[in-house]
Amino acid sequence: MAGLLTAEHTALQGDIGATAPHTARRVEEVGYAALPGVVSARWLDSARSLATTVNRPDAQEVLLEDMTAGDGEAIDALLADPELAGFLESVATRLHPRSDPDDRHVDVSLRIINGPDEVEQPLWFHYDATVVTVVFPIEIPATGGELVLHANRRPFRRLVLSNIVEKMVMQSNAYRRRFHAGEPTAVSLVPGNAYVFSGYRSYHATLPCPVGARRITLMVHYKDAHGGSKMLRGAKSLYHRVADA
Repeated sequence: MAGLLTAEHTALQGDIGATAPHTARRVEEVGYAALPGVVSARWLDSARSLATTVNRPDAQEVLLEDMTAGDGEAIDALLADPELAGFLESVATRLHPRSDPDDRHVDVSLRIINGPDEVEQPLWFHYDATVVTVVFPIEIPATGGELVLHANRRPFRRLVLSNIVEKMVMQSNAYRRRFHAGEPTAVSLVPGNAYVFSGYRSYHATLPCPVGARRITLMVHYKDAHGGSKMLRGAKSLYHRVADA
């Protein structure tokens, strides 16, 4: 990884902040917005190098959450990029005007998928806790691995309890096996682009990867829709237990 990025190189290129109004409109109207060519080639190489370093090829999935600048140059460059911070806040405010203006936390996760899951499971459809989700594709197989979403399927819930109950039901495997609500939107991901949607409102998942393929994405989650509710944090352990039902 060393030497791929230097202090003057940032993750994003172009005036991404100026695209925030259009991005928010696309998310509201279409369900997602694709931002072509916003990631620099140098940053993409650094992120791919980081993923290769932390990957465990014998594991079907490797997920690193709550990443910080100390986790690699690519993460440092992304978190330090002022264009990203302003863009996220502008989009989030437009999508959810009631969201906490003091919540500026950016949560970064790196996800690596090595081939298909050998255990037959329903697609892992879920809702995020945050107003905005941004997917940065790093390495995508020629076929498979698409982002699929039932866009804007629910509103921002006013009551935390409503959100908790809804997620406990809809994020159980029993519900996922029986869920039918029309065809979801399948979004083909291209490295170098970024894809923005409301993870809180959109029921979303990833299509399986073929044998021998690797899928690498970096995900940014921004602005807790329920302001860091203690009730919501306490319910997270229940989500995992119900998901195995």
